[in-house]
Amino acid sequence: MKTDCDPCPSRRALRTVPHARALAVGIVGVLLAARLDPAPTPALAAEPVVLTIGSIVPSQSVWADTLRKAVAEMEERSGGQLRVKMYLGGVLGDDADMIAKMTEGTLDASGLMAVGVEQIVPEMTVLEMPFLFSSLQQVDQLRTWFIETFEAAYHKRGYKLLALLDAGGFTQLYAKEKIETLTDLRRQKVFTWRGSRVHAETFRAMGIEPIPLPPPDVLPELLAGRITVVNSTPLATVALQWHTKIQYVLRVDLRYEPAAVVIRLESWHKLTQAQRKLMLDMFAKYTGPLVTEARRSDDLALFGLVKKARKTILPSAKLREEMREATRDLPERFVQAGLFDAALNERVRLRVAEAVVP
Repeated sequence: MKTDCDPCPSRRALRTVPHARALAVGIVGVLLAARLDPAPTPALAAEPVVLTIGSIVPSQSVWADTLRKAVAEMEERSGGQLRVKMYLGGVLGDDADMIAKMTEGTLDASGLMAVGVEQIVPEMTVLEMPFLFSSLQQVDQLRTWFIETFEAAYHKRGYKLLALLDAGGFTQLYAKEKIETLTDLRRQKVFTWRGSRVHAETFRAMGIEPIPLPPPDVLPELLAGRITVVNSTPLATVALQWHTKIQYVLRVDLRYEPAAVVIRLESWHKLTQAQRKLMLDMFAKYTGPLVTEARRSDDLALFGLVKKARKTILPSAKLREEMREATRDLPERFVQAGLFDAALNERVRLRVAEAVVP
């Protein structure tokens, strides 16, 4: 008969199983250790990525409005993990200043006008040759055909191309004095964008030594009479308030001017794959509407300029041919200068000839 003094089954098991006591002690030790050193809690969410972007575009303009919409939607869809600080209206300087800031790493991205595009990817000046296009539909087709070429060129220089835009329509001439002939134009003090060889050489080819200035300096120089002619798109001319100091409009459709939004590859690579896709999706969504709206605004701006100016000067066939002839060999000059190669120039001109003109 079993008595209360007999060992219980569990005690007998501990006696009969080798090392059972050691095992039990070990289990107790693990449990105690777990209480003293609990498992790590799940990692907290990563800190949001904050990007900076600058541009000379006025804060009250179609470009700025569209950028704000794209950024707001991008931030919302990222769940707050991607944020963008915008510095518009040239508060960081002109295109050259912002390119310098991106180079030194103090600015992540920039919305650049034609002069900035030229400084980073001089190959794109092939699209700015005088009288190259006869319609903006040709421009759109060329942009589609050559987008991969230009994306590769930006990547080679350390940038990711987020959007390829334009500055409105074609550039016109705006003058304080009446201009009817090329001789009249040669008497003028013509502004060109600081840092743009295309702007400067276009007028030098016409026998004019232009005056290079950063955009913020143009208005006071117009007021002082130190420049008398501006060459830009109607939309940019109105947005930058230059139209307030001109009296005449010379409609020549001189050049097309591209614009672009770019980000440093170093900044681009800091983003997650999901953030990169989101950014590309947002710029793809807003680029088309922005180009359409900018061109519509450009037409409205030109109408306003024509209405305000004393008279719209439509160049005679002779004057237009003089200007065209004076700038005819510019592409070859730029090939020799190394801005773009002869093969690209030939491809572009063949494609322009193929493009449908409505």
